Amino acid sequence: MAATNLRAKGAVRTAEQATRIVADFLTSTSAFNLVGAWARPISARRKGGAWLVRMDVGALVKRVLEFEVDAATGEVREYGPK
Repeated sequence: MAATNLRAKGAVRTAEQATRIVADFLTSTSAFNLVGAWARPISARRKGGAWLVRMDVGALVKRVLEFEVDAATGEVREYGPK
């Protein structure tokens, strides 16, 4: 799924920065507004010009979404179930 709430953040150099961008995206996007409160990071890794961040967004059961964050701009390019 393509991300609709994109905000430029600048270059992303660390997994921690990429994870923070995804957490901010979750709390600022109306579809995920409440999810941000209980989302837990699983992993973040660099792949080419992007960071792939996996988050568990399930409140009671595990629901993993993978987010692609552009390493140059810090934009969430797309996300979906993994």
